[in-house]
Amino acid sequence: MFWNVLLLIVLGLFTMIIFNLLYIFLLDKLRINKWIVLVLGILLIGLSTYLMGTNLHMLVKILCIIISVMPFMWFYNILNKEKYEKKNNTKIKIKPKAKPNRVKNSKK
Repeated sequence: MFWNVLLLIVLGLFTMIIFNLLYIFLLDKLRINKWIVLVLGILLIGLSTYLMGTNLHMLVKILCIIISVMPFMWFYNILNKEKYEKKNNTKIKIKPKAKPNRVKNSKK
């Protein structure tokens, strides 16, 4: 039981470290639609579920889990980035001030 919990914690830390490195050096520079990333994640979850039933080595199965979680983390980052940009991108419209005296003076 202890080793299963320890493996889960190590797997989570390893996944977060790999994702952060990928995000800094690769994923942040890619401009891709968020829905494509979500569909990719769903397909990879289906593939990893299929591979869990095969006779593969345990490390290959863990690697499949890590790879299938990455698109969901990327999708969440894209959503948060869009919310942050919408919040900070308030467009200011500059309207000219009405000058009523200009019309009065033009008739003289």
